[in-house]
Amino acid sequence: MCSPADPPSSKGRFLLIPLALAQNFLAGGLFFGWASISSTLLLDKNGCGLTPDQVGLIFTLSTSMSFSSPLFLGLILDMHGPRLTSFLSNLIVASGLFLFSTSTSFTTYLVANLLIAAGGPGVQNSLIHLGHILPNRRALLTSCITGAFSLSFTVYALFDYLWSEGYPWRMLFSTYGAVVFASSLASLAFYPDVSYDSVPSKPSTGAPTESTPLTARIQPPSPEPLKVFQNSFAKQFRAPPNSYLRPNPSGALSTHRSFVLSSKALQTGDLTNVSVKDSPFWSQLFSHQFFNVLMFFTLSAFWANFTIGSVTLILSDLNVPDVGYMGREFSVITGMGVLGMPLVGYMLDKHPRQVTAVVTLLLGMGYAVSFLYSLFPLAFWMYSLHRAFLFTYFFTALPQVLGFKYFGILAGVAFLVAGVAQLGIKAVVDYGKGTCHLVDGDAGPDCDRGNWGVVLSLHWLTLAACLSLPVVDHIAQRKEAQAREAVFGTPVFGSKRPTRKKPLTPIRGGDKEEEEEEEEDD
Repeated sequence: MCSPADPPSSKGRFLLIPLALAQNFLAGGLFFGWASISSTLLLDKNGCGLTPDQVGLIFTLSTSMSFSSPLFLGLILDMHGPRLTSFLSNLIVASGLFLFSTSTSFTTYLVANLLIAAGGPGVQNSLIHLGHILPNRRALLTSCITGAFSLSFTVYALFDYLWSEGYPWRMLFSTYGAVVFASSLASLAFYPDVSYDSVPSKPSTGAPTESTPLTARIQPPSPEPLKVFQNSFAKQFRAPPNSYLRPNPSGALSTHRSFVLSSKALQTGDLTNVSVKDSPFWSQLFSHQFFNVLMFFTLSAFWANFTIGSVTLILSDLNVPDVGYMGREFSVITGMGVLGMPLVGYMLDKHPRQVTAVVTLLLGMGYAVSFLYSLFPLAFWMYSLHRAFLFTYFFTALPQVLGFKYFGILAGVAFLVAGVAQLGIKAVVDYGKGTCHLVDGDAGPDCDRGNWGVVLSLHWLTLAACLSLPVVDHIAQRKEAQAREAVFGTPVFGSKRPTRKKPLTPIRGGDKEEEEEEEEDD
């Protein structure tokens, strides 16, 4: 077992990559294969025997839970590290699978799916820090980890196929639960207690050193709203909620432009020029940078999960034949979004993040148009790539903009807001649905096909409006670059820095990562 005092060797860290990919595949996005079973196993009398309204309610509450749980699990990640977070997250999913395999009522099916949906995001979030194993290809490795999340959508499609071939569905869920439980034990055995994006602070030896002159000295009095927050768990954070500057135990950040800018601003009392990465928690939470990422993620994720919960219903109302097969095809193609991961990783590594944001939105808009005109399976492939790009972009853009100082809790807040928004999915479905899905076989012209055209048009318009967000982000990034230019006296936006005579010494944790962020932000 590894620990902060005895971290794994470089070779040992590389061996964690296949374990992380396997875990995220097994449990990360398991719940989001919902479309494969929503019109078959869940409704069939020989399966779960639920009603369409019950299935819709379970999905709405569970998808909201999947976006709310990262706040709690993010606190655990910030306070106790990836080992405990990964163990608990996998254990929650395993518990849901075991409960699902023994369920006989709507209530127990609901609780089981809430558990499966709650634990999955925690599995993924606890693995994001492993991207620092390959610091020069961090976005690419992160995209591979999130790609494994997408692949897990295919598990329910496999379950539905095996069930149609005569395998008992209760056996499938209980056996899979045992596999995920074993995965949780692997987390305890192999993962570190400290994320690879951070380095534990060294014990204080007295006066501040040259490498950390302000981190130790500048701790302004906490505003009143922070007191309860701090007294409960703030001491466990990588940095106190009221602190300025990023933790800099090795001193490497002292060469980074935004860090130096923040240091000079603090020395002169000019808080307006402190980089948002070096700002206190509440300043980051209410910053326009976080609001930009939050709006992009919340609106895009709403429609992404709306699609999973309603795709078979829309297909039924549109009188598309063999909806059960189409549902499995949708889940499998969605899982194949992993094929686009190398592309999104390359784009994030080589181009400004705003480029990836625009491509992500255009893919979602393409899906809405393709579905509106019944262009299958093109619509499914557009959705698959849109979803793959969306979550990889979010997990890359958030630390690029705000750093890793409060990454866990900020990601949790973003997921919580998105989760609350997704409680509105059922209302949109109720507005869009007709009556054709209630008729077996060919519904004919007499049934109501619903308002899905209006819903899909609203989907397209929402994502089109979101195209303004990367433009605003670009303008804000340019203003920050101009502030740096005023301090350093040389252009820093859109230009390369002079090559250093000596390369940076490779170090563990966030300092190397922060250097790469500075390259991208400049």
